[in-house]
Amino acid sequence: MKILKISKLFVLNFLSFFYSKLIILSLVYNQILLKKKIFYSNSLGFGDNIMFYLNNYIKIKKKNYFVFHFCKQIDQPINFFFPKARIIYPFISIPFFIYYRCVQKIKKSIIFSPSINEKEWNILLNNKNRDSFRKLIKIKLRNYKPNSKVENFLQKKKKFFCFFIKLGSHENDLLGSNSRATANKDKIFKIINYLIKENFNIAILGLNRDPSIPVIKKYVRINNLNKNVHFLINLSPTYSFKDQLLLAENSEGYIGNGSGVAEIFFYLKKKALIFDHIYQDYLNLPHFLSYRKTLFKKISIDNSGYKLLDPRLIESISKHDNKNNYKILENSYDSIITELENYFLLK
Repeated sequence: MKILKISKLFVLNFLSFFYSKLIILSLVYNQILLKKKIFYSNSLGFGDNIMFYLNNYIKIKKKNYFVFHFCKQIDQPINFFFPKARIIYPFISIPFFIYYRCVQKIKKSIIFSPSINEKEWNILLNNKNRDSFRKLIKIKLRNYKPNSKVENFLQKKKKFFCFFIKLGSHENDLLGSNSRATANKDKIFKIINYLIKENFNIAILGLNRDPSIPVIKKYVRINNLNKNVHFLINLSPTYSFKDQLLLAENSEGYIGNGSGVAEIFFYLKKKALIFDHIYQDYLNLPHFLSYRKTLFKKISIDNSGYKLLDPRLIESISKHDNKNNYKILENSYDSIITELENYFLLK
């Protein structure tokens, strides 16, 4: 078992190294040899891309910049906002399953030269959610006709929430995005049942490779909830960005973990209730609070009292190697339902 795990890690690292070099070569070819002005961010996440390109859309258009397509799945917003003539495609796009490993390697290259720095990125987070962002999305989406499955789902005129869970292996896992994941499966199932009881349908977001999808699919199948719970990946096999936008626009809002897809709801000015998140100051800015309610995890270190889990504490734990001396507290089912009722259901 240990040999298999080491072999898998070796393959992933090798592929990440190989694809990162191809991307760097593509950047060298286009930025240095062809002298093209390419505009890209220092983050390269799905949700961050939505924020980055919405905030810089006018600038990119006016200055005739090109944008760079790193990964088919992650860079769907690029294809939505910009014509193909302004998109630079690499020799080979990064496969999604090694994307974030590759990005870590690419960022270490001197060739990687994002269009904004960390300070400018923090300024972006403080930018207000302008009406022009929502108008731009709606204009781009105006003539889009979805496939028959998505269309039939929307034509039912049944009120529904969009729902996404970033499923963690256990509550104390703070590695990568697991710090904002949910490990308690029973809580997830109870929220689904609550929404059904309140006469809402649920559109589950996520790809089949997302750990939560097979778990929720199994639960839905065993409990005969297919009439009320629908999976976007089944309605839209390509999981297109336009279909994600269309469902978000027609939904009552978003419920689930903090993820890139939550940015869609923010910029469409749809309400989102996010739970089991780490505490970050910018989430309390007025323009975030207008459309997003966030519930935070707590942490107890060395049996001390619980305090909000934030990046500083996560970094401290990783540096001091006291992995066995802390306990993470997720948001309870009752606290989530109370906020859900207050935020969405009470008029």
